[in-house]
Amino acid sequence: REPPYITTLYAFLLQEYPMNRIIRVLLNISILFLISFSLFAGGNSENSSAASSAQPAAQPESEASPYPMTVTDGLGTQMVIGAQPESIASLTLFTDEVLIDLLEPGMLAAVTFLSTDDTYSNVVDQAALVPVQMELNVEQLIDLYPDIIFTANWSDAGKIDQLRQAGLTVYAVNTPFTMEGIQQEILTLGRVLNRREAAEDLVAGMRERLAELESLVSDGVASGIIRPLSAIDYSNWGSASGVDTTWQALLEAAGVGNAAAALESGDFGQVPISKEALVEIDPDVLVLPGFIWGDPQGAENFLSEVVEDPALSGVTAIREDRVFLMPERLKSTYSQYIVDGAFFIARQVYPEVFPE
Repeated sequence: REPPYITTLYAFLLQEYPMNRIIRVLLNISILFLISFSLFAGGNSENSSAASSAQPAAQPESEASPYPMTVTDGLGTQMVIGAQPESIASLTLFTDEVLIDLLEPGMLAAVTFLSTDDTYSNVVDQAALVPVQMELNVEQLIDLYPDIIFTANWSDAGKIDQLRQAGLTVYAVNTPFTMEGIQQEILTLGRVLNRREAAEDLVAGMRERLAELESLVSDGVASGIIRPLSAIDYSNWGSASGVDTTWQALLEAAGVGNAAAALESGDFGQVPISKEALVEIDPDVLVLPGFIWGDPQGAENFLSEVVEDPALSGVTAIREDRVFLMPERLKSTYSQYIVDGAFFIARQVYPEVFPE
């Protein structure tokens, strides 16, 4: 134990003087030097004689600090995290949703402004308790000066450079689009933030629910209650999602085929789908956007346009009344909440296998 007067001095200085990171680190080094000197000089008389004849007890592995830790982020940038991050800024909706479950209350200093929008976010109530909701604002982040900032590999590279030049630690998360990739990124966040057990529990929960969903659907197919169906997510600008997307992961988890899988996808995994192509593909299920930007009634209006369009009347999904809207927060998420999205799709497509 450090001598009481050292602890008092340390607490007084930290309380009385607002310090940026550089001064804080220098102070920590100074205090650690004073503590070491006091112990060496016999300042802790209660334990000094015992210390001379016994080796210090080994710290249990479960309590050992993993810091300093060298990590490489999703952009291939290597960095050293010197100590346990205690003030964390999350600038992606993925990390908002994951870290709210991984961290203790008070550790998140900032989340994205989208995290409190129930159109996109699955953690609206929890995010509202975080002190700051923001965009990737360099000046605001420098003023906040968190221990670590999480961005995405598609975030503004120039802003990330500015933040790093200001001495901030910025970790760019590699955006995953498969279930395995999502789980791996969650485990990586747990390692970086010394929350391994919480991350493992979160991933285990995902896997358990995915196994439950797979069992429901496969048992339904095996018993003849249902037959496997295919779906297309048809957007109001005439496109669908191909294989290299979270949509593919959602469908696979729900036991639904992607009717657009064989088509060549362009930017962001999107496949152009004309009305003629939609008729030719003839999906069993049509999933339409639950939200259209700038038009509160846009999703409902688009649904009416599609099901009432004479040119699409022969499409199996329309003819057999398997057309539904999907909430954006479930369709676009790539956090652990993607499992909720998979259950949502399966309930719409295979309602027979779900108990009332």
